[in-house]
Parts: sequence; C-alpha cells; structure tokens
Amino acid sequence: MKFDRMAPGGGVNVTCRLENARAYLEWNFYVTEKDSRQEMGYVPPASPQVTVRVCLKDHRGEVVMEGMKPVGEEEPLEGILLKPRLWNGTKDPYLYEVEAVLTEQRGKILDRYTGKLPLRNLISRENCGEWEVLLNGETFRPQAVFYTLPNAGSEAGSQSMIMEDLQQILRLGANLVCVSNEGTEGDLTHFARLCDRYGLLVCSRGQKGQWAFVRERMVKICFQEEMPVYRGEEKGLFLPGNTWPSSLYYKYKARWGKEPFVYLAPDSVEKLKSGNYSVCCYSNCDRVALYTDGALFEFQRGQEEFVFREIPAKSPCILLNAEGDGCAASLSVHKISQSNFFH
Repeated sequence: MKFDRMAPGGGVNVTCRLENARAYLEWNFYVTEKDSRQEMGYVPPASPQVTVRVCLKDHRGEVVMEGMKPVGEEEPLEGILLKPRLWNGTKDPYLYEVEAVLTEQRGKILDRYTGKLPLRNLISRENCGEWEVLLNGETFRPQAVFYTLPNAGSEAGSQSMIMEDLQQILRLGANLVCVSNEGTEGDLTHFARLCDRYGLLVCSRGQKGQWAFVRERMVKICFQEEMPVYRGEEKGLFLPGNTWPSSLYYKYKARWGKEPFVYLAPDSVEKLKSGNYSVCCYSNCDRVALYTDGALFEFQRGQEEFVFREIPAKSPCILLNAEGDGCAASLSVHKISQSNFFH
C-alpha cells in the first residue's frame, strides 16, 4: 500500500477554510493497492491496520500541526491552525512543508510523502450576474496567459524550458497560467506545484469546456476577454523558435507589470504621408519622453500605449530614445521607402 501519486494532491490533499483569523484544514488521503486506485477508507481484510500520520512545518522547520488517523476511516482528518501565514500569489507565495507517512501497526513504514503546501482559500461565487473568484476573501482579478507544456525531448530539458518561461511570465505581471490538457494529470499537478513557488495559480479546461483550478478542482473561473498565448503564431507573446518577446508581450506588460519600463516597438515604426515617422512606445509609466537624434522631441502623459507622430528623420538612420520613471529604451532603424518597416 502506498500514496496514490496520481490522485489529487499527489495522494495527500488538503482544503482550507478561513474563519476568525484561523485556518480550518480538512485532510484527505488517497492510497493505492496493486495498481488500483482506492480512496482512503479501503483496506484489504487480511492487511494489518495501517495508519497515516501527517506533519505540517513552517519555513524554519518548526512543527505547527500534526495529525493521525487509521486508513479505513471515512471521515477526513481535520485540524485548526492559529494565525496561519497564507499563500497570497506573487505578493507572498508562502509554502508550508508537509510530510505524511503510511505505517503498519508493527511500525513498518509503507510509504512517505513530502512536499510543499500553499495554505489558501480559493472560492468562486456569483456576483451581480457574473462569476468572480475570491482568494483569501479578496477579489482575484485574473491576468492570464495560455501556456502549453513544452516537450524538449527529456525531462531535464523540459524542466529547464518551463523554469525560463515562468520567469518571463512573472516579469510580464501575470498571476494565472492556463494550461492545455495535452499533458497527463501528473504533469499538470507537478506544474501547478512549481507555479506555487512563484505565486502563480494554474487552471485547465475540463471536458465541458469550463476552466477550473488544477489544485482546487471545484473552483471554476470564467474569462471576460481572450487571453494571450505564451508562444504561438497568432497573438503570441513569443513567436515559435524565438527567444525575444513580441510587441504584444510589452503591451500586456504595460497593463500588468509593476516594475517601471519603456519599450519602443520596432514593428510600429511607420512612414507618414508627410515624410515623417511615427512610433509606438509601451510603458507602465504615466509620463514618457521621446528623444530623436539625442534631442528631446516630445513628452506624453497617458497609460500603456504612447504613440509619437511626425518624428523628423534627417539622416539615413532614425535614432530614438524613450525615458520614463528612471528607465530607458533605445531603437535604431534605417529608413526605407516603404510605408511600413515590418509586414
């Protein structure tokens, strides 16, 4: 007998309910016998009594909760955690350490499970005719990216690609990753655990087309607008085979990102009928300055997208610089006769 690694939570699953600054935990354990999945509560008649013991530790390794129950009890194991530190997305992706052990009556250890556990309360409810998600009692506003798990030919290669992609998704300012169902349940669970460390929630689409959170299957989510694709030919933040972000990446970063930045989009440079040029600058600063050939051209106030027009170009190369809130970006483009530089 062992924990069913393909079951919810990898065999050790917990739900969290918040009330009066306390976390009420409900533990469910899933075990398997002879390759057949069995929810906890099934014990072969001839087997000696098996007990599961679970231990919860904080980041210092201090034990904050313990619990025991015999395999065969239908009721879940419950516990109360006073003054819990909750997982709160990218603001505080705090994880407890959980260890669970299956033990025979004579003391023989049958299986051991260890992992990181985010304590959070995630629910969905209807509000004014629309469904909303609450994370720890506060409205969760999804900033979602659609992502396909990579296949690099090896587990190590795929893991490396995922780590790099998650870093980019964090810099973008996203808080939710929507994954395709091309991977196995185990792949999705492993990916969700990895995202827990970064403060990212993960959801996948079910058979009925509904999106649900991977680690909180009963919590559904609806999207009011189409989400960008992390890597794809259309609406892709990255084009296939390209390690450079597309202009769309910076458009969403201007909407979601917290760290100040400016970005001059090369594919936005356009020759106007007047013979001058225009360029689009994406930024989350409220004021952006554009310089051409080292001289100040124009200040603009606004949000996300700043379009500068009638930029003169006296030399064969257009030299552009943008500044805002202590950050800067440069763009150099050689003039050509077409109305657009990029098609």
